[in-house]
Amino acid sequence: MEVEAAATAPGEKVGERDGAGGDPIVGDPKETAGGPVVIDGKAPAGGSARSERKETSGDPVGTVEKGSAEDLVARCIAPVKKEFLKPKEVRVATERDVDAGQDEKSTKKRERRERKKEFLKHTAATGDGCSKFLLEGHCPFGDRCKFGHDLEGYLKKKMKDLPGCCPFSKAAEKCRFGVTCRWSSTHDGGSMPDFQSDAKSESENEPKKGDCDEKKSDISIPEFVVLNVPAKIEEPINGLKKDLQTKLRKQQYDFSKVDGVLLELGIKISRPGKKRTIRSKGEPPEAPDASVTETPIKKQRIESEGGGSIEKTCTAAHVPLRESEKRRIDFRDKMYLAPLTTLGNLPFRRICVGLGADITCGEMALATNLLKGSPSEWALLKRHPSEKTFGVQVCGGYSDSLSRCAGLIEDGLDVDFVDVNMGCPIDVVCDKGAGASLLQKVSKTEQILKGMSRVLSCPLTIKIRKGYRDRHDIAHTFLPKVGAWGASAVTLHGRSRQQRYSRAADWDYIYKCADVAPDIQLIGNGDVFSPSDWNQHHEKKNVATCMIGRAALVKPWLFTEIGEKRLWDISAGERLDILKDFCSFGMEHWGSDTRGVENTRRFLLEWLSFLHRYIPVGLLEVLPQNIQWRPPPFYGRNDLETLMASDNSTDWIRISEMLLGPPPESFSFTPKHKSSAYVSDIHGEPLEAQHHGQENG
Repeated sequence: MEVEAAATAPGEKVGERDGAGGDPIVGDPKETAGGPVVIDGKAPAGGSARSERKETSGDPVGTVEKGSAEDLVARCIAPVKKEFLKPKEVRVATERDVDAGQDEKSTKKRERRERKKEFLKHTAATGDGCSKFLLEGHCPFGDRCKFGHDLEGYLKKKMKDLPGCCPFSKAAEKCRFGVTCRWSSTHDGGSMPDFQSDAKSESENEPKKGDCDEKKSDISIPEFVVLNVPAKIEEPINGLKKDLQTKLRKQQYDFSKVDGVLLELGIKISRPGKKRTIRSKGEPPEAPDASVTETPIKKQRIESEGGGSIEKTCTAAHVPLRESEKRRIDFRDKMYLAPLTTLGNLPFRRICVGLGADITCGEMALATNLLKGSPSEWALLKRHPSEKTFGVQVCGGYSDSLSRCAGLIEDGLDVDFVDVNMGCPIDVVCDKGAGASLLQKVSKTEQILKGMSRVLSCPLTIKIRKGYRDRHDIAHTFLPKVGAWGASAVTLHGRSRQQRYSRAADWDYIYKCADVAPDIQLIGNGDVFSPSDWNQHHEKKNVATCMIGRAALVKPWLFTEIGEKRLWDISAGERLDILKDFCSFGMEHWGSDTRGVENTRRFLLEWLSFLHRYIPVGLLEVLPQNIQWRPPPFYGRNDLETLMASDNSTDWIRISEMLLGPPPESFSFTPKHKSSAYVSDIHGEPLEAQHHGQENG
């Protein structure tokens, strides 16, 4: 069902629909009081919990009726139509609630440890079988292997196979996960396994399009949904190769070119990373090869702070590319998906690309971990072939480590741009001198940009906030200089580091920065949640485009809405199709064995902790939905839509069971990030946001 984004004029009310899915009728507000209210093309965010304010009618000053759409919007509560609201639950505050709020900070580390233990316990559900033995029939470690080589014992412990076909059955001759695959019974022409009571056919289970027009329908929630089997599987690129990992871990990687650039710029190299040769005990040093000519050495005199000069020795100078020789990227008018911690994984980015995203960026990777050859950190740099314009985001506090990281990316990765995170508000990042703390060290920012830009042949971009502390905006003071330092574009989040994600983003300040730095592509970021938000900000002079972050987690079809200039009243069945695609992509990426299925489940649940915040268009009295609104408990137009709107993690697990089967025994889930830019006190009233930075800056 579609709703035109520009169907109403500012301040007009929309009348009742002429039948299911009909076009809205614009008329006199008195005659159409029951329909959605559109204010200036978008719903006002509101900012005060007071109900007294000016009315839009003839009376200049009046009292707004409590519980009306205007009153709810003023208090940042989503104005859901009354017939869909759930009865209000009375909850009595306990001492435990108060203590939990006070001790929240002190228990963060303990909660992280518990989540990690739970995850390891769940992913170890495959038993102690040796993967090499199970997949290849032999193990190079033989009897010394600490994992079991008992195939029959493994098969007894293995969880029951899932219905449907192996995700690799059509695209490959043989599934690479062998007997560990959760669909192994279908290998070699086997029959589909039974699943509890037999799974119903997909046509019976799936809600039909158009059913979303009814308040309640006879659609039952399916017990299990068979996933799609891709006909072709495209392998991701930018993986960490074993020989590169060995060189990085043994500090044998050649950074001579990067070090030459740093010395020319007068930047101190804290960790030279000298090459080491491993020899057997008592073996004499290897004689130099006479056929190989040594790299010419040059001495460079660098002026010291005391007025004298120092001599530094480095290898042959690396000649940087001229600006005209470098690759370029035009961000203007492109839909840019923000790099998102945990949730901006490769399967999720594929979903967004399929829904219309033009530019994607990998999750934030720490430069120091990349230089150590950490597999988990390098996994964040992987790129799927469907990502036509793709960048990686790195984070660090030192110009030498970031420049060396840029050298690694330049030598071995296929990326269209490199982004430096200078806006992450998380304490553990800022305490190490990285992220938003760089806003307080402009000279260090200059060193980082100059060093990295001279190493890279692709464009270098940065992501920043307007300042470190509230009421101390500083981005406009150095933005006109970053182009000369080597940056090709700047993404500016309209909040300070202290502000995190509370209150609305300051787009007026973003416009101001765009005016003072017209020579650089400035990308605005913050609270874009509808086509009208996009149009309002994108049409401003000198703003190249808008970056979409948390909105993509709540409604990834926002890219489709912007591209087609309409609000999409997406049905529950269509949303389930998106989740099915995510699970299929997840098992392509993480695997079809128990570990891969549980990895997919974990990331699906993290995503569902955001997706439940979406309120269907047909249920709102005011259009469009604002990202700062707090959704009240409401019923959907069918059982599946009601389930998807639940904020209970037990219901999220139930959705995952529909797609991925039952989880291991004693499974539980706690979201890694708070899923909203608001919290509620013990009485349920909305308070300021206390968000923990799932978007990288």
